[in-house]
Amino acid sequence: MNKSIKKAIRVRDKLKIESVAEPNETTMTNFKKARNNVKKLIREAKKKFFDDKVASCNSSSNLFQAFQEFCCPDKTATSSSSVDVDEFNSFLLILVKP
Repeated sequence: MNKSIKKAIRVRDKLKIESVAEPNETTMTNFKKARNNVKKLIREAKKKFFDDKVASCNSSSNLFQAFQEFCCPDKTATSSSSVDVDEFNSFLLILVKP
């Protein structure tokens, strides 16, 4: 989470309090715009994180470790029994497609 997301969350929370205290169309519209902005910023940050993580994989073992982090964050990358081979292959095909 970066500074711009934290700032947007604070603005959203302030607007939420205002919209509850004074429920009218303007305050609700402002809150909804701020809420949508926060969601957009978080989605973009997640996408950038995952794109950077995959781009930094320079070997198949690094790619497999990254895949394990995405799919099974609570499990270690060494336990390969939790990975479905077909699911992993489809993941790799998505990365290869232009």
